Amino acid sequence: MKAIHALAIFLSVQCLPAQHEKFSDVPLNRIHPEGWQRTFLVKQREGLTGHLDTICEPFNKGGWVGSKEDWKPPFYKRKNDKGEDVLCWEPFEQTGYYYDGVIRCGLLLGDQFLLDKAKKQIFGAISEASPAGVIGAGIPDRWPHVPFFRAFMADYEATGDPVILEALSKHYENDRFSLAGCRSIINTEQLVWLYQKTGKKSFLDRAVDLYEAQAARRSDRLVNDFNDLKSDERQDIHGCTFHETLKLPIILYLATGDSKYLDAARNGYRKLDKFHMLPDGVPSTEEGLSDRTSLSAHETCDITDFVWTTAYMLKATGEVEWADKIERAVLNAGMSCVTRAFDAHQYLATLNQVVSTVGSCQSPISNPSWNAYCQRQRPWCCTGNVNRFFPIYVGCQWLKGEGDALVKALYGPGRCVHHAGGKSVTLREDSVFPFSDTIKITVEEGAADFPLHLRIPTWAKNPSVRVNGVEQTGVESGKFFVVSGEHKAGDVIELSFPKEVQIRQLEMNGMFVDYGPLLFALPIASRSEKVLLNDLMWGGTPADAKDLYGYNMVPDSKWKYVLALDRVNNHRIQVVKNPIPDVNDPWTTKNAPIEIKMFGLEMPNWAWLYQEFKPFNESQPRMEPVTPPLPPRGCMTMTPVLCGKPERITLVPYGSTTLRLAVFPYWDVQDIPSFRENQMDYR
Repeated sequence: MKAIHALAIFLSVQCLPAQHEKFSDVPLNRIHPEGWQRTFLVKQREGLTGHLDTICEPFNKGGWVGSKEDWKPPFYKRKNDKGEDVLCWEPFEQTGYYYDGVIRCGLLLGDQFLLDKAKKQIFGAISEASPAGVIGAGIPDRWPHVPFFRAFMADYEATGDPVILEALSKHYENDRFSLAGCRSIINTEQLVWLYQKTGKKSFLDRAVDLYEAQAARRSDRLVNDFNDLKSDERQDIHGCTFHETLKLPIILYLATGDSKYLDAARNGYRKLDKFHMLPDGVPSTEEGLSDRTSLSAHETCDITDFVWTTAYMLKATGEVEWADKIERAVLNAGMSCVTRAFDAHQYLATLNQVVSTVGSCQSPISNPSWNAYCQRQRPWCCTGNVNRFFPIYVGCQWLKGEGDALVKALYGPGRCVHHAGGKSVTLREDSVFPFSDTIKITVEEGAADFPLHLRIPTWAKNPSVRVNGVEQTGVESGKFFVVSGEHKAGDVIELSFPKEVQIRQLEMNGMFVDYGPLLFALPIASRSEKVLLNDLMWGGTPADAKDLYGYNMVPDSKWKYVLALDRVNNHRIQVVKNPIPDVNDPWTTKNAPIEIKMFGLEMPNWAWLYQEFKPFNESQPRMEPVTPPLPPRGCMTMTPVLCGKPERITLVPYGSTTLRLAVFPYWDVQDIPSFRENQMDYR
């Protein structure tokens, strides 16, 4: 094997493939997660992903298959403008999300239980199509087809089953439903995919015509107009819709090579970073795109949708930036929005969560349970979509490059079977990434000649690459490094990605702590109580399992800390790397693999807040504690008077937490008021 450097990489990607993509997907059944990644997927299988269709609505109502005669208002049918009962589209969207997650998890695990569950829906829906081949013809919208058809696409990529390709082709060739309205236009994703698989230009022409006609429609919050996307102005638009429609110009660029589409998408991302991006890697979205404070929230749907769209950007551009974004979103926001057993999830997650109960959500438009970890949330979109984010992440770790190239875009333990020059080669990553700085990639079996693109993360400080023990030159953060030539069994590539602690500011009031791709937080011990959802809040869904549950978590340790910053002494940071007792399950707050120790000062006067909450089974409302905002910035000058002595606090990876403080009020030790005689004593 030999190395080629950044200039050669740049020149090589100018010869665009027919579809103008730098990278493309590896079939999921050729990617085999191991270590903690396999453990996490198995927890999905044993938790929500494997059992939603038996425990709660709408997932236990048959999905896309079977008669809908017994479906009733208000959640499954509604009146149309003629006063007739018609199906609601929402249950089809939510189950579409779910089965896409099921099949991706099943393909990655090679799990027949999950594959059978998803294929029953895919092929059942095909068999129940209209005489013309229209799938779900009775649904009064075409947006729900988009998430459901992604499951078809994943299965086809893995199996090449011609029944799927023929069924999707017939559906789009014969469906007379307009795709011009609101989210229905997102079917552009499937139209372009069909063009790529069949070569039928009529699919591409329809996709372009739909998108170009969009400028005439600026009627509601579900339209992400192309001209608005190109503007410098903030867009007040439904968050999930922004992410879903942001990928459309990327997809059209992949098919046409027209740079105007990619330029618009870049601008959309620029606006997300400027106005909405939170430290855990996902934009704030409280239904609509929102603000950036310690209590700003995002939906679980937005974690998945942001990662899905950003994966398209990675494949379109071949740029490291987009892999960095996927990594940060999943390892922080994604890992923290579910319980460790993957048996419950949040609808809305906030950076600071000192309490999480059925009743603690502060969003004025919310269901009170949205901030709690529950088996299901209402509406059910996040309950379906939570099953997708991690399979998407694992599926993006290995990608195909131009020609026979293989791309290592994201890191995590596992194997990939790669085909090059008519030969098969298996590569294996051994690591406990993101907790270790070192990664080893071994050619496990086979031999073939192909370029291996290795992502060097932007956050890596002084990265290095060794090929069969030989140190390589030209390794740069934020670029791909390519190892070319023959790769044969026994070859070893060793990567080193040292991390550095960064203290960053969120707006005016708060500071947060980064270490490589990881956000760190103060873990708050909790008293956790399992509660029955039907006792506390009736969701209007009587077919839910009677023992459907959530968790009430209240703090059981101190959390009212002001972060003491000391620029002269590098903030007195201490990074502790602990032995990992279980490399297959390292996401823990006790003896975490990495701890960051800093100084904090307890502020007793940082007061709790309360809000009114009326449980379904109680006659009177009660006052429920909620997470308070940060203290006003101005009062931090009085920290030496208001707070106790400095003490060491221990921060852990945010993704392993439920209750936490991730954005801290802060005080600089150089800002001692003049009436104080001495500096703070850190001894």
